[in-house]
Amino acid sequence: MDYAVLLHFDPTTEARLQTDIDRLAAAGINPAFKDMGMRPHLTITTFSAPDISLVQRVLALAARKWQPFPIRLASVGLFPVEPGVLFYAPIVEETLLSVHRELHESMGAYCNEFSPLYQEDNWVAHCTLALDLSVPEMMKGIEVLSKGFEPVEARFSELTVIACCPYRGIATFPLI
Repeated sequence: MDYAVLLHFDPTTEARLQTDIDRLAAAGINPAFKDMGMRPHLTITTFSAPDISLVQRVLALAARKWQPFPIRLASVGLFPVEPGVLFYAPIVEETLLSVHRELHESMGAYCNEFSPLYQEDNWVAHCTLALDLSVPEMMKGIEVLSKGFEPVEARFSELTVIACCPYRGIATFPLI
């Protein structure tokens, strides 16, 4: 896929998540996106589109429609493939599902393809903390994150579109 739509967190949440990513790095676990300069986020979709400016217009309109909204990152999860991914998983509520559904519907006319991993029936909402991990690294990461774990009371405040592989930010739209 050529692009992705991300929900970014407010600065307070972002700092809290960065603390946990730094704890993982201090334990020798590959931090998420550190070398790419990506901020903690939740990916709504990845897609290909012939004209990204049309998608940007859709995202700008959508961001004006939604206010910043809360989410609770309530558990530590992993994608048990090798290399694996360690993440915080949110409690998925109707607001997040509505944003996900509405963005897919409104972007559909301007996109060639959406990744099946981010379609409604397959989507596992998550905030990646570390990636490209071996099984022992994932287990060590769970141990690090479990010490003193408390759910993260988070808030989404921005909608962002990026180019993928390599990562390049294209546009950010504050939720109003």
